[in-house]
Amino acid sequence: MKKATKTGTSEYGIQRITTYSWVLMVLVAVGAMLVPILLSLDTSMVARYSLKKYQVGELCDEDVYAPATFEFIDEAKTKEALEEAQRAVLPTFTYSLNETLRATSRMAQFIDAWQNYSPEEASVRVRGMLEREGLTDSQQIVDRYASLSTDDRSQLLLASQETMQNLLGRGVYSEQDFNTVRAQGYTTFLLKDMPGSKGRPTVAIEQMASKDNLEKNMTSWLEAYTVSIKGYQLVLLEDTMQLLITENVRYDRNLTLLERDQAKSATAPIYVTVTKGQKILEKDKVITASQVALLEEAARHRTAYSMLELIGWSVYTVMITACAVVVFLMFIPHSPRKYQYLRFAMVAVLLSEVAAYFIIRYTKTLPYDLKDSVIPYILAPLFVSQVSDKKRYGAVIAFLMAAYSLLLPGSTIMTFFICLTNGAICVFFFQHADRKVENIYHWLYACITCIFTELALSLVGDVSLAALMPVIGVLTINITLSVAVCSLSVSICESIFNLPTENRLNELAFSHSPLLDRLEMAAVGTYNHSLNVSELAFESAKAIGANAMLARVGGLYHDIGKMDYPEYFVENQGDENKQNDLKPSLSVAIIKSHVKTGIEKGRQEGLPAEILDIIGEHHGNDVISFFYRKAQDQAGDDADLVSKNDYRYDAPLPDSKEAALVMICDSVEAASHTVKKPTPGKFEKLVHTIIMQKIEHGQLGESHLSLTDLDVVSKTLTKSLIGRNHHRIEYPKETNASGEDMPKQPVYGPVNQENVNENE
Repeated sequence: MKKATKTGTSEYGIQRITTYSWVLMVLVAVGAMLVPILLSLDTSMVARYSLKKYQVGELCDEDVYAPATFEFIDEAKTKEALEEAQRAVLPTFTYSLNETLRATSRMAQFIDAWQNYSPEEASVRVRGMLEREGLTDSQQIVDRYASLSTDDRSQLLLASQETMQNLLGRGVYSEQDFNTVRAQGYTTFLLKDMPGSKGRPTVAIEQMASKDNLEKNMTSWLEAYTVSIKGYQLVLLEDTMQLLITENVRYDRNLTLLERDQAKSATAPIYVTVTKGQKILEKDKVITASQVALLEEAARHRTAYSMLELIGWSVYTVMITACAVVVFLMFIPHSPRKYQYLRFAMVAVLLSEVAAYFIIRYTKTLPYDLKDSVIPYILAPLFVSQVSDKKRYGAVIAFLMAAYSLLLPGSTIMTFFICLTNGAICVFFFQHADRKVENIYHWLYACITCIFTELALSLVGDVSLAALMPVIGVLTINITLSVAVCSLSVSICESIFNLPTENRLNELAFSHSPLLDRLEMAAVGTYNHSLNVSELAFESAKAIGANAMLARVGGLYHDIGKMDYPEYFVENQGDENKQNDLKPSLSVAIIKSHVKTGIEKGRQEGLPAEILDIIGEHHGNDVISFFYRKAQDQAGDDADLVSKNDYRYDAPLPDSKEAALVMICDSVEAASHTVKKPTPGKFEKLVHTIIMQKIEHGQLGESHLSLTDLDVVSKTLTKSLIGRNHHRIEYPKETNASGEDMPKQPVYGPVNQENVNENE
């Protein structure tokens, strides 16, 4: 006998592991290695995570040694050296020839006016010159010169000219410039371009004359004139210098800054070398700021990993990925979509790795340590569990994400447990929801439980409660976004890949279906039969832990192929049976055709592949015994020539628990209508007989149903049949006021054996 092929899951290739699966697994493993390596290139982030447990002023609980030899710039000492180099550059004052010539010219005009003109005209000329120069004669110098005799005036003018030349030759400074230099902490300066000096001599501020202290600096010079010039005339000489002289040496700020910048550039940074194995922290000693700085530098210089470390990471990643994939495939060994779900899982993990990289990079600038709560470790487990409708798959991916999180910079063993526990909690709470509104309650329960877990595990890791408050907020956001993205992703995937998700099966079971409407109109008997099979299959699947909703939907659609020729099936017939006028071989062909027709109609309706498999497998390759015996009876003495294979269904055996349950419930439901005067014992015997027949005919050999499962199914079906076909009792006859009998009123509900026997 040629073995029939499946028409549902196998025709789409979802039962085979493909090249894409291998490629995705390799990408996931490579991504798990690349993400922490790329994050470690950011030395500031690595240092931040590495120093979490070492705080200045606390006792160190372990000896810490330098992991490798490295060299770094001592920022503090280098800064001191740069400042010292800049400070060593003295302020520079520059001699101004223009200011010297201006003062000399002013004095020449002053002398010329008094020597060549009358005192009256000289006074006019001098005042005009002062006005042009913007000078104010507040000391009445012009009037005082005019009142002098010619000899005294001439002698005073000569003394004034010599004094100005002397002062300008020594240099006249600004007291404001001196104050600026003194404010910088300098008492000496460099003098540039001064006539008669070589290079840049260093000069003390206190030795230099400014316009504000000319009297002090002219004292020794004026002693030579005390014999030839009267005392009050010396005062006039001082006032004349104050009026006519100007500062001819100024502070050159730009030149000074330029030379200081050059000195700074020429100063080499100060390096510190730390050798491998050098002790940085000592156990039971107070941690100092310099030690923390040294630890930070050690962390920043660990951007390059040794070959041994990379090999260790590779082995760890490959082992974890391989173990997760093996367990993933072994948890549900008979799921027809397990390889497709594996590809979904790998894509979800890969996208989570990419998201983790960018999210951690973005949140590194925040003042809080949010790493454990911002890792997107919830989305992948939640998506896989909902898209496959299997919590075990979600638990495996939660473990994989938690294991990968250990590779991230700054991760601890608590990071692993937090990711694993919270991921499993969300998988548990969001696995089943008959209505969308239930997800709101599940979100609330998941947030509360995950927050409690975060608090408990973090406090075990000696984290302060105050530091956990922002973490709790971010964790809530993580869960909320994961649920929202997961819901959207599952809806997209179930539409694209026609997946039998919980929501999709609920829609098929309870929403308006044009296909079932046509079945009800064309074959009401088959439609009612399908409803009964659906409920029986649902209860049976729920009792043994199979996919109850898949069994329910499979039961609803298993006989949709009968709508084309409903009158040839007994549940749709009245008193007339059209099969009586046909040969057994033709009747069998019509009966068998409803399987193939049902598959085609289901495919046109867009039913998931698992439902198509149930439609195609709900009769297996069993013999249609009624028409086989009828053919033998008609053959008479040639009965042995009738081939049993000609009277078998051309379908594969059920290879899932749900398909096998629909097969059993289909036969049980149909046979239950033939039981006369039904009792619990008769139903129990009927169910047991049908199950044993399926076993003897080899129909359950690939269904993965155990004998324990079949025993539970037998009891469940018996209980359901008894409840559906319970007996009703009647009230005793009552009469009305006129003596007429009242109508009988049935009592609904379970009855005891005494009532049943009485009714019989």
